[in-house]
Amino acid sequence: ETALQGIVQFTRTLMEQGEEAVYRRLHSEIDRAVFRYVLDRVDGNQLQAAQVLGIARSTLRSRIEDLGLSI
Repeated sequence: ETALQGIVQFTRTLMEQGEEAVYRRLHSEIDRAVFRYVLDRVDGNQLQAAQVLGIARSTLRSRIEDLGLSI
């Protein structure tokens, strides 16, 4: 199964469950997985993670807090 197929299946499941904010939920789950992976790869260094992700460090910190991730 490709990543895209997994995303489509997850979207389908959310819709079948009556999720009203499919995009927001999907976006949060993807961010959570990607941020965890990148932060693990750079040993928690937020500056490096932000550079890898192509976002500002302040944006990364904000999303980490929004997603309830621990570093």
